[in-house]
Amino acid sequence: METKRLLLRKLSKSDAYDVYQNIFYDEKVLETFLGRYAATFDDFDFDGLLTFFEKKSFSYGIELKENHECIGIIFENQRHEDNIEIGYALSSKYWNLGYMSEALKAVLYELMERNEGNVFSAAAFKENIGSWRVMEKCGMKYSYTVKNEIEWKGKSHDVVYYEMKKEISNV
Repeated sequence: METKRLLLRKLSKSDAYDVYQNIFYDEKVLETFLGRYAATFDDFDFDGLLTFFEKKSFSYGIELKENHECIGIIFENQRHEDNIEIGYALSSKYWNLGYMSEALKAVLYELMERNEGNVFSAAAFKENIGSWRVMEKCGMKYSYTVKNEIEWKGKSHDVVYYEMKKEISNV
């Protein structure tokens, strides 16, 4: 899948270091993304990530066209009947530049084109306002909040859910 500035594609072994450096070694990302910190590249279980992704109907590395760096991931986090929950993470070096919104819009469009799912959702810690903005820019609307849903890094977090319903024609 291609956007103006990004390629969304299957991860390959050659992406291992970029994914490690940009997500699993980036402590800012791991404040709100539920991934295990890897202090060294040898501590990073890239094969485990690929195995996790193989079980999903979609998972993409987010490649920046200008330098071919894999700067993030976007994937099917969970599926409940017709509801597809999307998960994502982006290197903190690339926050607030519109890359994640661009990637999420492309994935939502693709899922609708493939006629996959009728409700698309995503979630973020209540304090992760940047992620809320990504979802809102993509047309998702606030749905609900679950108080103290996740214990992460020694703290209990409220989780905010957003969703978008596929437009179903009456014709």
